[in-house]
Amino acid sequence: MKPLYMEVTRDKYELPLAVADSPYELARMRRVDVTSILKAIRGLKMGTRRKSIYRLVWVDEREA
Repeated sequence: MKPLYMEVTRDKYELPLAVADSPYELARMRRVDVTSILKAIRGLKMGTRRKSIYRLVWVDEREA
């Protein structure tokens, strides 16, 4: 399994705006601070945040 970090649209479709192999790469691509991405993803994992534009998606490398 391989992690992919994504920024998605804010609407109900959540279409991908950017996809990266690491949160640092995503931060560089979107010109944001990496801590905002890491906090958003951590909040989603812990259930403290309901909605975020950042996602962590695990994909099978054989299918990617």
